[in-house]
Amino acid sequence: MGRLAGACTLILGICLTALPAGAAQRVALVVGNSDYKLISSLANPANDAALMAETLRAVGFDVVEAQNADQRAMKRAISDFGRRLEAAGKDGVGLFYYAGHAVEARGVNYLIPLGAQIERVGDLDIEAVSAQWVLTQMEIAGNGLNVVILDSCRNNPYKGSFRAATRGLARMRAPTGSWIAYSAAPGKLASDGEGSNSPYTAALAAAIREPGLKLEDAFKRVRARVHEQSGGKQTPWEEGSVIGDFYFVPQGSTVTVTPPGAPPAFDARAVELAFWNSIEKSADPADFEDYLARYPDGTFSGLAIRHLAALTKVAALPPPTPSFTVVEMDETLVVIKNANVRDKPSTAGKKVGRLSAESSVEVTGKLQDRNWFRIAYAGQVAYVFAPLLKAIDLDELTDWQKVKDSRQANAFEAFLKDHPDGYFAGRAKKLLVALTPPSKPSTASRTLQLAPPWFKVENQDCHVWNSDPQP
Repeated sequence: MGRLAGACTLILGICLTALPAGAAQRVALVVGNSDYKLISSLANPANDAALMAETLRAVGFDVVEAQNADQRAMKRAISDFGRRLEAAGKDGVGLFYYAGHAVEARGVNYLIPLGAQIERVGDLDIEAVSAQWVLTQMEIAGNGLNVVILDSCRNNPYKGSFRAATRGLARMRAPTGSWIAYSAAPGKLASDGEGSNSPYTAALAAAIREPGLKLEDAFKRVRARVHEQSGGKQTPWEEGSVIGDFYFVPQGSTVTVTPPGAPPAFDARAVELAFWNSIEKSADPADFEDYLARYPDGTFSGLAIRHLAALTKVAALPPPTPSFTVVEMDETLVVIKNANVRDKPSTAGKKVGRLSAESSVEVTGKLQDRNWFRIAYAGQVAYVFAPLLKAIDLDELTDWQKVKDSRQANAFEAFLKDHPDGYFAGRAKKLLVALTPPSKPSTASRTLQLAPPWFKVENQDCHVWNSDPQP
């Protein structure tokens, strides 16, 4: 007999432009949190995340996984994911998958990391990760198509601790050209199933691997499958306004479709091709050694041997003497203005990218005699003009992105309470003043202003008495 669990999958795909299937670089971040200690642990998120990672690799995504991550690990992974998307360019495809606990409070969806010490609603901003922050990172990247998958518990694990959180997740705002899907109708529970994966995730993984299915058709296939398996007790729910057509697998591909509930099976050629595509432009000899170890007689073994020989020869050459000295660093800084990324620490250097204001970047060094930072950018060494970066607390940046467009004075009051001396405190104070109506003087105050100078206030009740006129 199937178990009912509070797991529900919310899928949000943001189509910013129409993309031809298979033409763009595909980047994915998969996070699965199961081993909670302070709240109830979950069995399926790790399994569902593993299945999704394998499925996405099979259809050409470069996948990075983070299992049982705490808040710091989640934020760093998401920040790095944003940089990877930016490097993919405007035609890139990004996909973020999260499986684990999540709650909604005050209209905001929060993903719960391991080790989060949450006792009241106010702790969510400090201990959890806002799902909106993920969307912000993806929007800053400016790539063509973004998909966010939240496989989360619809029952609030803190329901005995605070009242503000509600059942399920809040609807998330997205630009025109979006697709939102739930594993069950809003407010309903989803079946956890008898296997190692939920019926919805198993059906979704199979639909993603099926050639020739447009995004909308894939979810129709999932809806029909889950509705049939549950005997009508569970019906997935979708909302969307997709612009253009997107296919996880174009027509004619050889990716194998696995029936829902069965272990995933993949076409060996598709797996090899996905592996080769992920290392083809690599400058690390170990990547090609790994390929040859897995596929000694593979389709691309000849190319791999030539790449490996060329890289080994280059590695044997003595490194060029740098014309500048770098002081090593390991620090995350925030971009205060849009900044060009160059291949050399000079405005004459080639522009290789651009960092958006209020995004974060990993700084690996500071030039000793020049006003430039060395950064890690899209897997390569690059440089940014130092005055455009600043050390700002990442939590402050996250909180600022939540409130900066608010029209509520209390939002900025709360921000200033948490970050009274922060980088954005000055802007927050100005907006708070603009949103606070001027106070009117009291009647007693106006009376005293009109009194002659020899009238004195006897006490706080504004009783006055007349003394002798002053000379």
